[in-house]
Amino acid sequence: MPRYLTQLGQLSSLIDHVAEKVAKVVPRLSVYRPGVDEACLPSIADFVLYVTIRSYTTIPELMMSLIYLSWFRGRLHPAHLGRPSTPHRVFLAALMLAHKVHNDDSVNNACWADLSVIPECGFAGFSNVEVNLMEAQFLAALGWDVHIDADLYELFSREIYITTFYPPPPSQTEQGWVCGCCICIDWWTCPAQGLSHCTTCLTPSYAEVEMQKKVLAVEQSHALQPSPTENEVCVALHHHLAPAGHHAQEKCNRATKTNAF
Repeated sequence: MPRYLTQLGQLSSLIDHVAEKVAKVVPRLSVYRPGVDEACLPSIADFVLYVTIRSYTTIPELMMSLIYLSWFRGRLHPAHLGRPSTPHRVFLAALMLAHKVHNDDSVNNACWADLSVIPECGFAGFSNVEVNLMEAQFLAALGWDVHIDADLYELFSREIYITTFYPPPPSQTEQGWVCGCCICIDWWTCPAQGLSHCTTCLTPSYAEVEMQKKVLAVEQSHALQPSPTENEVCVALHHHLAPAGHHAQEKCNRATKTNAF
């Protein structure tokens, strides 16, 4: 893991970044459907903070959940966004998946259902059946491809580090440049005489906007790739839920007509 993303003090800023990312994945909700009981639903920022702290989530797991959210982006059909808790469900599914991929000894889904309860605001959380279905349909939307290679992880880590912890000054008008090293992050405004290497470690550098384009390209490539079960998986939020297994794709296919998101 990059050294510059190991400081515990950076976790708070990273949590805020995750909340913003979830809001982009689910940018706008349709009219609230009557009959759906989601009283005392916390804000997505509070939900992300509460679940992250209670689950003892580490920075690598948060980073992985961000990548999964980026892959999931664009898979939610706008016509199906009918529940205010859609962002909460999408985030919980991404975080559960990140925990299980990163840590073989992760807690089971019943524990995640308990973690979604927020007594401070009276939110009853999600049932174990709902959590199972969220996970199964999130995996189906990703095409069951959960592998994150080191280069992709490094790319997202560098982009988030710069934009979250060391953003350019608000009044800055010149193009920023960043170091391409996985350890050293050096940011400056105007490379003298076309400077193409970091002044600290002599690593080849490139414009910050180019780095952001690379991250965007990764997100778009996953959004454009059709999921193997895309025609069957309708990621909408409905009140009637049915049990769905989450240990095999075959079990997931039995519940594709019941929607968790």
